[in-house]
Amino acid sequence: GFALIAENHLIPYWGKRQIESITEADIQEYVLVLFRQGRLDGAGGLAVKTIRDVILVLRLSLIYAYKKKIIPALNWDMIEYPKDTGNSIVTALSKEQEQELIQSVYMHLNRKTAGILITLFTGLRIGELCGLRMCDISLPDGTITVRQTVQRIYDKKKGTSKINIGPPKTKSSERTIPFPSMLGKVIEKRTDMFSINYKSYIDMPQSLSFEQAIKLHEEMLSETCSDETAMEIYTEICEKAAGYSEIRSKWLLMSKEEKADVDPSRSACHNSLIICVNKLARYLSMSGKAAAWRDELGDETSDPYIRKRIGDFGCYIALINGLNAR
Repeated sequence: GFALIAENHLIPYWGKRQIESITEADIQEYVLVLFRQGRLDGAGGLAVKTIRDVILVLRLSLIYAYKKKIIPALNWDMIEYPKDTGNSIVTALSKEQEQELIQSVYMHLNRKTAGILITLFTGLRIGELCGLRMCDISLPDGTITVRQTVQRIYDKKKGTSKINIGPPKTKSSERTIPFPSMLGKVIEKRTDMFSINYKSYIDMPQSLSFEQAIKLHEEMLSETCSDETAMEIYTEICEKAAGYSEIRSKWLLMSKEEKADVDPSRSACHNSLIICVNKLARYLSMSGKAAAWRDELGDETSDPYIRKRIGDFGCYIALINGLNAR
């Protein structure tokens, strides 16, 4: 940002100089200083593009001073920039490397790798990518519209930084970019989660509706609340349900690698939850209670989807506890 340029380059050089004494010759000399030894690490000069950015901030500052009648007008046309003789080589990916990158993204698709693919196919800058929203992407049209960009602004004095989200710097940066159908499929795959809702869950095998969960939970509580031992087991169920639901709620946000790392813990939490549910049902049966809610949940040994159903019931218990803790 302009403030950072002023703090790093302008103030150290011009800070003690009387502003009205600055001439075109002084500015020209400053350009050469930047070109020869302008790097902050002392390792040489700045690139011509960077020098132009620094002089732009100086120019805007001095033009403001001129408008305030503090200094006379300066002839900026007199300022010349050195020719950038450095042969900067831009290394581009070969077709083979590009295909390897695309395949790797497909194999390890997550938010970060999908972003890499978007920049590969559209040429978006990093700030434009970070500012991208779903409303900026049209899957039917196969286009991305750049409407905002993200910058990190550093405060050198405080030693902190903040994120600034705003429109692109220039009008030409506000543009609509077409993307290939292959990229559209990747984006669609990452946005499948936005179409996930209660209806899509209910259509799954052995799902548990809210009405069913409410009924089963109320039956469980009615048989448990007057028995101290049963309440201890129920508390254990709540603890297991909270741990399991935390992992499960994050599942759709994880990459394949993250899922592989967490899957053993997820299965262990799921097993612990089922064990506690069965433990409570057995205790209530031994105490002369019907425990019909457990029969209605189903036998997890006869149908793998019943195992999921019991996990769903645990998530419902975690939901109820979370809502009542507001």
